[in-house]
Amino acid sequence: MESYDLIDFFIPRNNKIFPLNKIKESLALIPNVAIVRNMFKGIGICTINQIIEPADLEKISKYYLLWHKPNDNRKNSYQTTPIKNFQFGEYVSEYLYDPKQLPSNSEVSEHIKRLKNGWNFPIEIIVAYDTAINIGLIVDATIHSLALYFIKQTEEEKLQILLQENKEVNVCQMNSFHCRNIFYQDFASLIQANN
Repeated sequence: MESYDLIDFFIPRNNKIFPLNKIKESLALIPNVAIVRNMFKGIGICTINQIIEPADLEKISKYYLLWHKPNDNRKNSYQTTPIKNFQFGEYVSEYLYDPKQLPSNSEVSEHIKRLKNGWNFPIEIIVAYDTAINIGLIVDATIHSLALYFIKQTEEEKLQILLQENKEVNVCQMNSFHCRNIFYQDFASLIQANN
């Protein structure tokens, strides 16, 4: 297991992490990376754990996805029905049963096919984990992580071989008391749905 200061992990991956967040906004407003680094220095750590065997993927099953569940009750966009995020394990269960109505189902299917043939690049599954509320949100490599987990659920022995023969897969967990503030838009829907 490796660990880094959260901001030192984040800055080189700024263009990979797509959800709007305070660090990304600060880097866009303040062109000096050193100033932004100093603003966020010490707010948390990032731990990196390599996925060595299929069982290691279980640790991500409790986290949430950025994707929202379809809500048939929302006739108008201005209604205040709470938006709920998919929990990782919930998405996989529904995908195994009937993937047609799920967001990004075709991309997940394509990645499953591709990853079953191997990969020659490292995969980083990046999680923002708020230590104050004990909620994790997958903020990068969602489709890769879902595809790997699907292979685990359907062909665990094949995944074991793939993990040994291909480039590494890492879970990079950014742990901070402030993740809900950094990724404020995405955590807001999680907090509202869980209250």
